[in-house]
Amino acid sequence: MNHNPSPMSWETADVHRYEQSIALKIPGYSHMHDLMERLLAAYFADNNDIHILVAGAGGGKELALLGSRHSNWMFTGVDPSLPMLQLAEKRVAEAGIGSRVKLQPVTVEELPEDIVYDGATSMLMLHFLQGMEAKRALVTSLAATGCTTDHCGCKCRSSFSCTFNHDASLAGSHVECGSAS
Repeated sequence: MNHNPSPMSWETADVHRYEQSIALKIPGYSHMHDLMERLLAAYFADNNDIHILVAGAGGGKELALLGSRHSNWMFTGVDPSLPMLQLAEKRVAEAGIGSRVKLQPVTVEELPEDIVYDGATSMLMLHFLQGMEAKRALVTSLAATGCTTDHCGCKCRSSFSCTFNHDASLAGSHVECGSAS
């Protein structure tokens, strides 16, 4: 008898229960988002020309929160689940921030490499990825979104990106400007 539940499918009606159930499963769920917003706001306090990547944007909570509090910021939200992105699209429209948000049904790894973001969020994502290699790939891809690499080494757009890229690690994998070592 198999007691292991099957992984949640984001292509089913489960997505509609996600918003109601997640706050019950994660103590401090709303505080976690508020803290994320405050940390980003403090870091980018002197710069209004910000472009944030939101990985796992389905549902739209991060987009709506950040967009409603920072009227000059731009956002790219990615999520491979179309039903989850539809929820995000609804929330973005309700928040009145649609002109500053681009939603894409892709993974971070599928984003064009020539676009550099000032920062990235990825909240409550890693546990949905199967295996350490998938988790490393996401962290590496997120780190790469803040850097461009040339023959001389790393050219980071912001110190936020540099800090993330040079300090991010997952299970012993050091991420440096988009390349894992």
